[in-house]
Amino acid sequence: MRFHLLPNIVLLLLASGLCLAQTEAVPDFADVSLTIQAIEDEAERAEAWGQTGMIYHARHLPDMAVKAYTFAIETLDDPRWRYLRGIAHREQGNLANATTDFRRVTVLDPTYMPAWYRLGAGLLVAGDVEGSSKAIKEAETLAPDTALVLMGLSDVASAYGDWQLALKYLERAIDLAPEAGQLAYKLAITHRRLGQVSEARRWLDIRGDRNTIPEIDDPWLLLVARLSQSARFYARAGEWALDRGDYQRARDAYQQAVEFDPDSEQLSAAYIYVLSELGQKGDALLEANRYLLRHPESPAVLYGKAWLLRLEMKSLATAIEAAASALIWDDSTKVRTLLAGLLIKSGDLESAEREYRVLSGRQPAQPYYQYWLGISQIAQGRCEARNHVQAAIGLRPSWGEAHRLLARIDAICGRGRIALERANALLRADDSSEARITVAFAELSMGQVDAARDRAINLLPHPDAQLLISAIDSGNLPMPYAPGSEAWLPPEVRKVRDDKE
Repeated sequence: MRFHLLPNIVLLLLASGLCLAQTEAVPDFADVSLTIQAIEDEAERAEAWGQTGMIYHARHLPDMAVKAYTFAIETLDDPRWRYLRGIAHREQGNLANATTDFRRVTVLDPTYMPAWYRLGAGLLVAGDVEGSSKAIKEAETLAPDTALVLMGLSDVASAYGDWQLALKYLERAIDLAPEAGQLAYKLAITHRRLGQVSEARRWLDIRGDRNTIPEIDDPWLLLVARLSQSARFYARAGEWALDRGDYQRARDAYQQAVEFDPDSEQLSAAYIYVLSELGQKGDALLEANRYLLRHPESPAVLYGKAWLLRLEMKSLATAIEAAASALIWDDSTKVRTLLAGLLIKSGDLESAEREYRVLSGRQPAQPYYQYWLGISQIAQGRCEARNHVQAAIGLRPSWGEAHRLLARIDAICGRGRIALERANALLRADDSSEARITVAFAELSMGQVDAARDRAINLLPHPDAQLLISAIDSGNLPMPYAPGSEAWLPPEVRKVRDDKE
């Protein structure tokens, strides 16, 4: 049985309301009820009630948790909500109600071991030793090497007065959980009952001031326990908010999470991302710098800082330094791609070429890296760039921008006829200014200077047309694109990203 986190509004509102502060009032239960009852699908409504109960439960509000779990059970009798309501009843001191719920869980899901154990423990407290024995033995069948279950069996044996059997169970249990102080204490009591005073004293000394009980594998309760840990609770609220596209609530939730766990790289990176999406770049940088001051080797936060600084030329050196540092600790495609883009933007074309060569080698079927490897080379005036742009087209034949670049490279590198054929094909496919300028590049390469000039003049004030006219006037070969053109920049470092890339 799995938990399904519903992206419905009630959980989001409840979580964000509880995120305000532990001491503030929680959302009105009547308002929550109206919202959940409006959910038409029965299974989703039961899930919403159950998870609402978990949130109240995690905030140590068992009365409200019991109410929410009860609504969930009345809608759809799910063993998860029965079990967790039993836990909440027990926390309230309602042992009879808790036992009733645990018994029902063993019917609905007889494979869930913790329910059998807790049923047995409750029956033992109630004086039903036989019933307790049967339940805890069922738990042992499902999980024979569980220290807490073995401790329960020792309690049953003690209730029957069989101290030797109790001792055997405890000795098995202490081997599995040697740090559990409760086991050492029970061993001391059992040895004393058997008249073994020196052993009893030895186990009391081992126990010391420890009073812990063995842990149990309890997935349903574990999720509530995780929610009760403040940072995790707020992180979950942030995740729900992001699922809804509510970045304001996500920001508030992650801010709380970071305050509770300032050393969590995952939480800091998520908080930086949300602040960035809200346009709060200054606050995002403050958070990145705060975390990096404590953890300077954090690849996720270094990457986040580089991403924040990627658009402004004045911050480019810092962005490159952050991305390069992130790459030391996380040699991933994402980090290296950003670093390569930043290097192109900075004009360090040789370093950019080196990074794109690594990327294209690692992902030879990815046309993107072949294309930008070609850009980094033609920006240095090297005609071998056409090989990589040609490879990109081979991998993605419909990529118009790559065809345009290849035609211009061919024109610059003395392949005028091939360039003109490709340029005319582009023009037939899309009669755009970019295609017409590409034809002018090819015409110039073919020695048709007047035709190229006339075509470029008709396309002014397009920067590439001005580039071509200046090249004709100076007698120099042009570059494929005008200086400062966005065409020189990979999408990840452009101010307006082209999502089609």
